[in-house]
Amino acid sequence: MELMTKQPDAAPGFNPAQNAEPHRSGGTKNLPEGTPSPMWERMVAGKLYNADDPFMARVRQRTLAHQEQLNLLSPHREEEVYAQASQLFGHLPRSSRICPPTYCDYGQNTSFGENCFVNVGSVFLDVAPITIGDNVMIGPRVTLTTASHPIHPAIRNRGLEYGAPITIKNGVWLGASVTVGPGVTIGENSIIGAGAVVMRDVPANVIMVGVPARVLRHIDDSDYEQALADLAAYEEEVGPVPGWREEAKERGYDLA
Repeated sequence: MELMTKQPDAAPGFNPAQNAEPHRSGGTKNLPEGTPSPMWERMVAGKLYNADDPFMARVRQRTLAHQEQLNLLSPHREEEVYAQASQLFGHLPRSSRICPPTYCDYGQNTSFGENCFVNVGSVFLDVAPITIGDNVMIGPRVTLTTASHPIHPAIRNRGLEYGAPITIKNGVWLGASVTVGPGVTIGENSIIGAGAVVMRDVPANVIMVGVPARVLRHIDDSDYEQALADLAAYEEEVGPVPGWREEAKERGYDLA
């Protein structure tokens, strides 16, 4: 197959405009019966709160029970894993997969989009919402932590803390042992290299590595063109891959 160049009237850049916003967190789906406490609402809103709250204690107790049952399962028992994980997390489509063990503060405040994959040993410290888009890959031992503490001990020593939400947009890949800190948004299609520590927002379509994470390079049209060539070679050697030719045409590429 000869790969033709992109048509002149195609939109520039690798990232298509049709990327949707990620799903939002799961509301009160998996919360205990009763109205959420004012302290719970403060926590989810990113305000100072005290975790010594009866309603929050009930949520944590429920979370630990589901987490314990989930982490006893082999990742190969997919139906049972999904049944437990869907009770643990605020929103988990059937197309997304969690490989236990996994750990979280509340679970309720973490939501996943379609077709996500989470490898073993993941940690979701979700005192504030963690919102994960579609087609996100999360490597082993990744930590997403919305939890933080005041800088001055005058507040810390009185048991008050706070969090800030994390948003992982569509098509992101987090490599093994990545840490993402409070308040961070990672843009569409970006890749975070293994072991990186991300404490600031990441633009779309970049590769970031290191501690602290920095941009290594941008993902551009040449990467997409290489992907098209690789897909064509795969089809010749193995068999059809659905949808990619139509997607390439929509992005302005003529495949001869």
